[in-house]
Amino acid sequence: MPTRADEGRLPRTSTTIWMLEDLEPFPDDPAVGDRCEPTTYWAAPDMLGLPAELWCRVEARIEEVHVDGHRERVAHLGEGFTTMLPDAVEAFPDTAGRTSLTGCLVRDRHLWADYRTRPTGSGRVLERNWLIQHAIRDPTRSPGWFSVSHDGPLRVHHGGSLPPNHAVVWSALSLELIPAGAGETRGAADHGEGDPERGV
Repeated sequence: MPTRADEGRLPRTSTTIWMLEDLEPFPDDPAVGDRCEPTTYWAAPDMLGLPAELWCRVEARIEEVHVDGHRERVAHLGEGFTTMLPDAVEAFPDTAGRTSLTGCLVRDRHLWADYRTRPTGSGRVLERNWLIQHAIRDPTRSPGWFSVSHDGPLRVHHGGSLPPNHAVVWSALSLELIPAGAGETRGAADHGEGDPERGV
């Protein structure tokens, strides 16, 4: 969890937020400069063991919705951007639903499998870095093949050669939120998430 010293380093409001994504697809997509419409949930620092470098503190309005008998929490981060709030994230909104969140976004291309509500909003990728972790490679019965496990803290890697015995476990994107209604025309560099109802 954030310490008092850590909290003092965090911006109180921001339209630029860190977003983690898994290592698929390859090559990395979206690229720096691309606009995307990611489906995301909010991760608190202790959920993923996030390094403090990736912590953001943002003002949010929390909305509770009920869909098909399910209770879901939606965090409105401004600029028309929303993200889902897992039950594991503690949030204590005031009577108007306002609160602050510490952590980062996590892009989940299969978010529809866990939530009925679809997040909204778009952002532009400002930079792409990587989260790395110590990797243990145990040989298997098949020559040249290894079973890989990870231990130790996550670290932000900004490029260049990886430290010995480390592997990339997440991509870390700096995402600038785009105000709703700006840049409505989608181009070749715009990336939305798949929609199971359309089979993509």
